Amino acid sequence: SGSRASSSSSSIKSSSGSNLSSSSSSPASSGRGLSAAQAAHRALATGVAPLDGIVAVKIQYPDALRTMTGDLKNLRAAAYFLSKTEIKFDLVSAVDELNKQIRLEFDFTREARVMDSIALHLRPIKDRVTVPRSVPGLVTPRLLVMEFLEGIPLTDLGSRVQGLSEAKKRAAKKRILSRVSEAYGMMMLKEGLFQVQPRM
Repeated sequence: SGSRASSSSSSIKSSSGSNLSSSSSSPASSGRGLSAAQAAHRALATGVAPLDGIVAVKIQYPDALRTMTGDLKNLRAAAYFLSKTEIKFDLVSAVDELNKQIRLEFDFTREARVMDSIALHLRPIKDRVTVPRSVPGLVTPRLLVMEFLEGIPLTDLGSRVQGLSEAKKRAAKKRILSRVSEAYGMMMLKEGLFQVQPRM
């Protein structure tokens, strides 16, 4: 919405100071849950930034954590009631663990450290898998500025290959599966650290 876009733009300016000279797009994600708490932008950066100055900016809305905390409290109350009256299972512990993990998603400095670590771990296969790096000096708990990489969400690939022959479709599927499996295999089985939302 317009108010969310304005709030996001103001948050970028207050969080980054003068290092982000402009934001060139409206929020790239919206919806419910964590996606409603964050927005992604494409921007131009000055100072310590990629050579072309184009970066991706992930910003957290000012009221996001408070709103999510309230939702989780309500969820915990519902889980407690159901555990006592309807379901003979400890739902509260599951909600408490969910609460702990979701709170980590609101710390963008942690996310930047994880992203940079994974980029380093996957360097041996950088010709097949690319991971953006954070931009030094432009990361705060509510703002994450990183290299901008063109890509297509895996969920959108189906429409992109509709016009291809069956042989090319099979080849594309095989290549995608190979690259995703290789990256996740290294992250999960070798490094013990992984991220989601791959793009091609």
